Amino acid sequence: KKSSKAGSAEFAAETTIVPAEQAENIYKLMYTRSQVDPKRARPSLRLLNMVLHGWANSRNLKFAPKRAESLLEWSSDTLGFDPDVYCYTNIIHAYGQQGKALEAERILAELEVRLEKHLTENGEVIDENSHDLVIPNVKTFTSVISAWAKSKQVSVKARTRRAEEVLERLEK
Repeated sequence: KKSSKAGSAEFAAETTIVPAEQAENIYKLMYTRSQVDPKRARPSLRLLNMVLHGWANSRNLKFAPKRAESLLEWSSDTLGFDPDVYCYTNIIHAYGQQGKALEAERILAELEVRLEKHLTENGEVIDENSHDLVIPNVKTFTSVISAWAKSKQVSVKARTRRAEEVLERLEK
């Protein structure tokens, strides 16, 4: 049984504002201020990726991947951003840091389905300028493989098999 001192330390860690949360607050404040005064700086896709990267590296926070996904959705809906491969890779990395390989692979699978809609029968991209075209890169795939390496969601044998399957998809 944990001591009350250990329990209060855990509570404090979960309620303290972390750097990623501070960055997200500043990001959203920039948006609010730009709405009031159009001369003010507006958040950019690059800044979004920096904040998502902060969430991805918040390893000890169980809610970090969900916060990253939520911020991406908010940015897409509110700011009209078309998320790029770096956005999704940061979220995959966030899940991977938590050992949540199933969630990391879910995002990769969604990207692959979207990509297939933009390919001809011989695998050529139909419209490279399409706003919803996101092509997973090597980092995207290796982040999923890393997530499987850290995962405790399934047996070692199953993790190895799943990582190998992701590698095979990369090599296609």
